[in-house]
Amino acid sequence: CPEVELARAMMKSSSSDGQNLSLDIVKQLAAEGFKAFFVGGAVRDKVMMGQDYNPSDFDILTNADLDQIAAIFQKSGEIVKTVGKAFAVCMVNGVEVASCRSDSDIDNFPECDLARRDITINSMAFDPLSETLIDPFGGQKDIADKIIRFTGLPDDRILEDPLRMVRACRFASMIDGTIGEETLLSILQYRTLVTEKVAPDRIRCEILKAMAHKKPSIFFKNLHKARLLELIFPSLSRCDSLDGGPHHGESVLEHCLLTGDALSASNPILRLAGYLHDAGKY
Repeated sequence: CPEVELARAMMKSSSSDGQNLSLDIVKQLAAEGFKAFFVGGAVRDKVMMGQDYNPSDFDILTNADLDQIAAIFQKSGEIVKTVGKAFAVCMVNGVEVASCRSDSDIDNFPECDLARRDITINSMAFDPLSETLIDPFGGQKDIADKIIRFTGLPDDRILEDPLRMVRACRFASMIDGTIGEETLLSILQYRTLVTEKVAPDRIRCEILKAMAHKKPSIFFKNLHKARLLELIFPSLSRCDSLDGGPHHGESVLEHCLLTGDALSASNPILRLAGYLHDAGKY
């Protein structure tokens, strides 16, 4: 959420070693009798990139509640701020420290919390003290197989937040992969919720994030396959049935995707313009 990103930017430690900073937080929580794990993108990226890859951003999940987290780190003089509306977290020196969800089974931590996350490759945790990967939903295998699947029951994950349908397409682009069959069937069933229930600015954020990937055309192709493209970019979706003319051997949609892929990821708005430059042709 924007509040978390703002707090992270304002409070990030001057140290360039985010892993050591996060490790210190885990150790301090453990010293107080709590469990704590690295979760989210850093764990996913470490699995994808290998042991030599060192992410700078680590999110932490703990079974301490927000008041306990704040008390522990305020006592030691750390900068602590609670942010977020739908799901509040503590920022400790710019590192996101989340408490397990209120309806989670504490005795089955962290698996109970991971079960509520969106897709399997984001539903892994790492214990840096024992150097143990916790992967109850097969995220590591899905990374190897280049498959995006919702965690647990796909219908449940979508109904919790329909934006996850767009996120599934974006992460398929990130791993140069495809969407799993069961996940795709659920998206096709609930696809209209993306325009009925999701704020446009949230969709916009996912689109712009996709522009940073090596081949965002995969994002658009998966949107099209899931029939989300016709809801989000109807003029671009219609280009799939248009002949590119005598100077092109591909459809207008394929031409747009080739153009966008050829543009630099350093300018996401310009790159998006490349994907849309012929949208609306008849």
